[in-house]
Amino acid sequence: MRRARRALATEPYSKAETTDSPLSPKIRPAANLFLLTHKCGNNYFTSVFRGDRTFVQYQTDDMRGEMPGPYISEDAALPTSFANVRCRNFTPISVERALRLADPEQTRVFLFVRHPASFFRSAVSYHQRGNEQWAVTNRYGHLEDKTLHRALTEANTLETRLIIAMKHFGLAWGLPDRWVQCYRYLVERGIQIDVVKTEELFSQSETSYFDDLAARLSHSGHEVSADQLMAASPGFMKELPAHATGEFLKEPLDGYSGAAREMYDRWFLPTEEFFYGPRP
Repeated sequence: MRRARRALATEPYSKAETTDSPLSPKIRPAANLFLLTHKCGNNYFTSVFRGDRTFVQYQTDDMRGEMPGPYISEDAALPTSFANVRCRNFTPISVERALRLADPEQTRVFLFVRHPASFFRSAVSYHQRGNEQWAVTNRYGHLEDKTLHRALTEANTLETRLIIAMKHFGLAWGLPDRWVQCYRYLVERGIQIDVVKTEELFSQSETSYFDDLAARLSHSGHEVSADQLMAASPGFMKELPAHATGEFLKEPLDGYSGAAREMYDRWFLPTEEFFYGPRP
């Protein structure tokens, strides 16, 4: 399977990409679309754009009743001049709906991915805390009619907890698969996409990394500063934010053994190789 390549984010979309939209491109705003999933930089841009009128967020429609909205199909609208859009857990269908709201020639798409093994381990660490309402109230058949929080806290080993996370976020919700699906969908449409690896975003302490990202986020008269991006990054914090787990600081496959490693390699190694290349 080929690796995902970072595409240049400076090329405009084709006008033909959104001709089916009922809105005229002239009245749609320029935008940055941030494709984010749970435990994959989902809170980062909330911190970057806190109090910023350009910032809006939508949840994918197929998570209705599972994750909080607002949802992309519910009369979604963007700020009139420029929009920074937090696109949560999007499928290609949700991406299509978001693209219809923005000016096709002045919109850039950023796909945030994470090493899948680190992703699942972070989900384990986070949801053992019981901080998410849905995770402590919703019961799931694939978790023996338990809530995610209960299933994790009753498990006796990390191996078992990793299997639970892979069942829920990987097989039931298919979040890592969405990274690949959205990437392929956008490439097929000829839309430029910038792939951002979450662990790099969180661990980088070089200002040049954030200067480069800020330059790609700044366009169409809207400016995002490297200082904004660095202030929200754990790499520049004395302590991790409350919602963070710190799992990005570990080796991706740390803790994977036995049945958990077998399950991971069977189902999620292709996604790992798609974005991170073959293992040495």
